[in-house]
Amino acid sequence: MKVVCTVWTGGKDGDDFKVLPIGIVYGIAITAMSFFTDPTISTLTSGTPSQNADLPGMSFPRCFGVRFHPDFLEKYHLIGMQARWRSYADKDFKKDLGKDFYHEDLVSREGWAKYYFKGKYDKDIAYCKLEIVNPQTDMLIRTFYFQFRKSYQTSLDARYYVEDPILGDKIVKNGVLIEIRKFKKKDGTIVFKKAKTSFDEEKIIDVLSTTKRERVKTAAITQTMVRYSEKPKIVFLVTPPHLMKYAKLILILLKQLVDLNFDKSYMTKSEDDLQCIQCEVVNFAVYDEAIV
Repeated sequence: MKVVCTVWTGGKDGDDFKVLPIGIVYGIAITAMSFFTDPTISTLTSGTPSQNADLPGMSFPRCFGVRFHPDFLEKYHLIGMQARWRSYADKDFKKDLGKDFYHEDLVSREGWAKYYFKGKYDKDIAYCKLEIVNPQTDMLIRTFYFQFRKSYQTSLDARYYVEDPILGDKIVKNGVLIEIRKFKKKDGTIVFKKAKTSFDEEKIIDVLSTTKRERVKTAAITQTMVRYSEKPKIVFLVTPPHLMKYAKLILILLKQLVDLNFDKSYMTKSEDDLQCIQCEVVNFAVYDEAIV
């Protein structure tokens, strides 16, 4: 029996299917992928995760995220709930930094609550508050507190900081998001200390010796994500004029940037806050003067 794939050829009820051999489909795919068999192109499009271009960071240079434990999501029914983020300048969470640091998001099915914001922190340490709210009743479900600490770009061996070649300043790159919790002292004052939110969960501690289930404390947040930069990024892509096949790489990058930017912008921020990428394509191969 031959393996075939079907391609729909009509748009009305009663239309027939056109059957193509799987070999033709493979041929089309191989022809399209033959561009990446060139050794130079293969080298330019391959690398470790740290060497890959941060495409989301070009559209949203400042983004935090926390991921909740799957059992925690199920226990408190957090999927689809609204996540309201705010930033504060002080450790007592009283000096709100304003609307540039406010963001609303939904808890995804994977458990992520993302925080996209426009503002920039003046100091190396800032504080964030995450409120999980029922969007229908506006009832507060849970509140989480975090301390954010900026990080600076280092050399590949992490022995020294990389400085801006013009200004001589250290380059801000990402940071660390640490969960903190509210505690009350004996005198009634409120303090925030480094601690993790946990919940009770029944587990089998040792599956080899017993089947007895015991209650254990499990961290509610399993993963954090920080993407933070303060300066705009400029990417220069230069291709040799006599090797026009490499210009396809630029078109691929521009398409990915535009698709990602448009897809995320309208779903993440309102239309007034739409993030934009300015692209200038200069062609020196056809004309003596640049076409912008």
